[in-house]
Amino acid sequence: MNKRIQELNEQIKRLEAELRQEIQRIRLQTYEIRDRAVHFRDEIRAEHRAQLVRVYRYLRHAKLKHLLTAPVIWLCLWPALLLDLIVTLYQAVCFPVYGIPKVKRADHIAIDRHYLGYLNVIEKLNCLYCSYFNGVLAYVREIAGRTEQYWCPIKHAAQLKSQHSRYGRFAEYGDAETFRREFPRLRQDFTDTQPFILNRDPAGSYFTDELCHINELCNSADDPAVSVAEARVEPGVTTRWHRLRGTVERYVILSGSGSVEVGDLLPTTVTAGSVVVIPASCRQRIRNTGSSDLVFLALCSPRFEQHNYEDVEHAATP
Repeated sequence: MNKRIQELNEQIKRLEAELRQEIQRIRLQTYEIRDRAVHFRDEIRAEHRAQLVRVYRYLRHAKLKHLLTAPVIWLCLWPALLLDLIVTLYQAVCFPVYGIPKVKRADHIAIDRHYLGYLNVIEKLNCLYCSYFNGVLAYVREIAGRTEQYWCPIKHAAQLKSQHSRYGRFAEYGDAETFRREFPRLRQDFTDTQPFILNRDPAGSYFTDELCHINELCNSADDPAVSVAEARVEPGVTTRWHRLRGTVERYVILSGSGSVEVGDLLPTTVTAGSVVVIPASCRQRIRNTGSSDLVFLALCSPRFEQHNYEDVEHAATP
């Protein structure tokens, strides 16, 4: 894949992760999900009840064109049910043969609008229909996308307005050499859809210009929301002043003792169990004040990318 395109894809994934985090933050202010049910705060439920339009009033103000076309809309439910059944059967039979991870139906079909107190029974029924129909289409699209990745992972020459989730992994249109070389890997590249465990590689550690040893434990474009690295600072060493643009970093001290400086805060002692939260673009450095190595985890969200790293040693030094 073209390097620039790959960078843009990673940026999109990072922004999507940030968007999910922001939606989650807003969601927690109004409702929570417990035992697969949506629970609103009491004041929110009262607001919902105040906005309820009773069925009689709803029908009295309904437009004639909506009433006349409703049966046509509902006729589409039958092919959707059939498509749901056939595609579910297809992946149950074929995906194990191909080695493709199955698509979880519940990840795409969400039925939860009936918890909204400002909808009457007709509106809830309409929402149920739309939730199911669009959920089935999303479910089918993901199955079709994984199938396409297995059989023909090649992008189109034309620019598509909408792409399925697997499309970004495909070989570029017309790049025969890359396609032939990467085809066996491309058709099996579903690592982002499966849980996995990464074991620490002792040989993976390297020394940085920041004056510490880094071992990237988990840092992948397939998991753009967060990266995890093990950092080790030798006794008496102070890392260089630096900052990460657009990236929040957290230190979790595992062993040793040190003195950390973040932004304009005074130097603060940290030991095993200490957690240091460093906002995006905030300068930072840490000194090992003990007699043994200072070891900590560096968790970055979104994931650490080298182009976001900025050395500010000279700017921070009076």
